[in-house]
Amino acid sequence: MSDRFRLGGGRWAAFVVLIAILSLGACGAGSRPRRSNATIVLNDAHPSFRGVSLGDTHAQVLARLGKAPLDTAAYGVLTLPFGVNDPTDELGLPATGPSPPSSTLPLLKRLHTIRTVAYRNVVFLVSSTRAGVYYFGITASGARTSRGVGIGDSLARARAAYGQILHCATADQGTEYPQFPYCGARLGRHLYIYFGQDPIRSIAFASTWLP
Repeated sequence: MSDRFRLGGGRWAAFVVLIAILSLGACGAGSRPRRSNATIVLNDAHPSFRGVSLGDTHAQVLARLGKAPLDTAAYGVLTLPFGVNDPTDELGLPATGPSPPSSTLPLLKRLHTIRTVAYRNVVFLVSSTRAGVYYFGITASGARTSRGVGIGDSLARARAAYGQILHCATADQGTEYPQFPYCGARLGRHLYIYFGQDPIRSIAFASTWLP
């Protein structure tokens, strides 16, 4: 499996999960964390959100954040936080989530599952392999990276802060989803960052390439 993620695929599974998100949102289920204007600093070198880091297990996510309003196992799942009604193109998130790093996949793929664990302003993709949490996307208004780029900033600011390592383009998700601008960079071995939309509406970290 390539380390480079191509947007698209899993449309039926994505549609099913979208319906689940919207229906659960109508029920008004509670969750941690809540939206907040307080600054949330995301460490580029060791990214985490509310104590959950890349590589954590599903059990560790629930232990730190509590039961999630949306917690399901599926392939090709949407990368939307719980309760978000905006289309993925408005948030600047991939329409469907990436696969875990290929080096973590078992020989028998039928033994491998992916869970989407979604709270109100963050969504985690968790593999049953040793990759654990291999992606999380954040839409919290106070979130910003340790280089000072946050939700609401322009992609130009991101380019100034990250320089030549940042790759910027327009997401091509096929005819089902409108295009949107994004920037992404490799920060280290199995560590990538992603800014979606302009002004930025989402920040994501992953152990595999997103754009």
